[in-house]
Amino acid sequence: MSENGPLPARITRAGEGIDGTVWNILGHTYYLKANCDSAFSFETYDPPGTFVPPHVHPTQDEFIYVLEGTFDLYLDGEWLKARAGDLVCMPMGVVSTQAGQALHANFASEYSVTKELKLGVNGYWLQQISDTLANGVAVPGRRERVFALGPGALLALNKDNFLFFNAYHEFGAQSRPEGQRYTVRWVGHFD
Repeated sequence: MSENGPLPARITRAGEGIDGTVWNILGHTYYLKANCDSAFSFETYDPPGTFVPPHVHPTQDEFIYVLEGTFDLYLDGEWLKARAGDLVCMPMGVVSTQAGQALHANFASEYSVTKELKLGVNGYWLQQISDTLANGVAVPGRRERVFALGPGALLALNKDNFLFFNAYHEFGAQSRPEGQRYTVRWVGHFD
């Protein structure tokens, strides 16, 4: 969603985004409130146990007003905790971050029900093995880990086209949200 030009006059209700625009990123829910030449604003719900990785807004200042609970964040070279009623001010600028190294594995098992349909179990595992760096400093206690398991299906539409359906239930998550993941994938072979 992008609005070019000046900010239009309007009210965007709580729990709603402009034209229904809502993003779900890393377990957080974002509702777009304004997006124009001079401003960008959103409402967010950050469930307990989730976090926002260190990042940068090079051309705009960022403000976070905490309505309830607490919010842990990396600010000006240190980890801080904002509480309900606090306003966090993050000046524009460069924060150098480098994600830690991670190991990842996918697995699947299937059973042929018919020539065209296969059902099975699939999953994945992820383990971050080195710390994320923020401004060249290791950020301890934030290594991600997650397991996922769920049903899968493969439908052969013809000899060149296949549909994959996968559902994953995540569990054992550390330093990241866990939830349900669903994928539908089409693979087509072209001559």
